[in-house]
Amino acid sequence: MSSLKLFISYFFLCSIYTIRAVLSEDMAKDGYKTIMNIDISDVLIRVMTSKYKDMKQLQYKKMDVRYMKEFKDKSYACVLDKGMFDNLIVRTSLANVILALEETIHVQF
Repeated sequence: MSSLKLFISYFFLCSIYTIRAVLSEDMAKDGYKTIMNIDISDVLIRVMTSKYKDMKQLQYKKMDVRYMKEFKDKSYACVLDKGMFDNLIVRTSLANVILALEETIHVQF
């Protein structure tokens, strides 16, 4: 994970799409201070919130990446995707991919 530090400062806010992997946990252990994890599954959000309740750097929110109006413009310095775009491309329409990309641009500096 240390190679990620070359590109993303510890003080940047990160948003991670699709939280089924240990990427967020590794980033928190590596020193990142605020990591917002979003997923469309409320079950997954509850499980991950419970699992990582002691890691205060990790925040979890149920959200559809196509509609992230809850976040202000330019809220995050980086956005990492861990499989969400692959899923949208294979299982939905190009229109949904475009919506998700537009929302990603909206939240990232």
